[in-house]
Amino acid sequence: MSPTNAPTPLQTISTAIAVANKMGIPAHIALANSGVTLEDLQTPEKMKMVTHAHELTVFSNMLAACGDTSIGLRIGQALDIYAYGILGAAMLIAPTLGEALQCLLDFPLLQVSYFKQTLRVEGAMAVATASGYRYRPDLTVVNTDMCLASWYMQMSGVLGEPLDVKRLTFAYKERPTHETLYSNVFDCNADFNSLENAIYFPAKLLTAPLRRSNPTQYHMMRGYCEHIHREWAAQQIHDVTTQILLLFRSSLHRYGSLNAAAQALHMSPKTLSRRLRHVNSSFQNLLDHARRDLALEYLAHSTLSIGEIAQELGYAETTCFRRAFLRWTGQSPIYYRERLRKEKSHKL
Repeated sequence: MSPTNAPTPLQTISTAIAVANKMGIPAHIALANSGVTLEDLQTPEKMKMVTHAHELTVFSNMLAACGDTSIGLRIGQALDIYAYGILGAAMLIAPTLGEALQCLLDFPLLQVSYFKQTLRVEGAMAVATASGYRYRPDLTVVNTDMCLASWYMQMSGVLGEPLDVKRLTFAYKERPTHETLYSNVFDCNADFNSLENAIYFPAKLLTAPLRRSNPTQYHMMRGYCEHIHREWAAQQIHDVTTQILLLFRSSLHRYGSLNAAAQALHMSPKTLSRRLRHVNSSFQNLLDHARRDLALEYLAHSTLSIGEIAQELGYAETTCFRRAFLRWTGQSPIYYRERLRKEKSHKL
């Protein structure tokens, strides 16, 4: 299943068209061959769902029309907390920033998700990362910029003040032509050719009480987000493999068992297994592929230890992960990571 077929709300395209208008790009140029019309944008009550393929066409059209590689940053800045509707409203009244971000991660259909988005704590620093990009290579910078800029805007919106970014890293091998704009957006210079795309900020911000916190209303709003997410999944995603891949993308650790995935999809494990057999697949096969892809990403672009990677992938024992990785690649995780590092150092 190609990731470009993953469903997504129309909101991102609507935001992109507003940005295109400010840049002098006519809407009909930006929407050309995308399958989305101006009428779709003017009737948001329809809550139309599109796919990443539709979005990518719009981004490509904009880039071709203006040649400005900073369009991802511009779109990301416009995707602030208020652009996310009910999800944004829930995040605004969360008890803490950490809970607000967990809400964002738990409902991938309600937000922009071209990447596996993770949040971890390293000592005094919290690290929000975007990895696992598998879309159009010519739009890698656009989509990465959009993801990190939107994260920055959402966290700033929740905090009620600009996020204190201590470090900003990108895995780009070459510096973008709009390099100087990163400091304008994040108030922090960017480091390139890094292990991962990440925003570093003080971990203490995750647990500090928020001024607009309303725990009772937050849990009610979160419940409504869950209802909408479930409804969109049921109405718009007919391929059960896509539903499972979306769950894995939101949290492989949480949905890495047949029972957990079946419960999230509101069906019995027996029914889920039967539906997967009907499309010549199985839960274990999808899980293995997802684990393999994420393992390769973690080993290539993160500093997590082998044990931490095993835990992220849902393995109870590190040795189980090592055996699985050897089966997938014919190499041990340590050997694979060292080989990548040597290859990278030779290129520098």
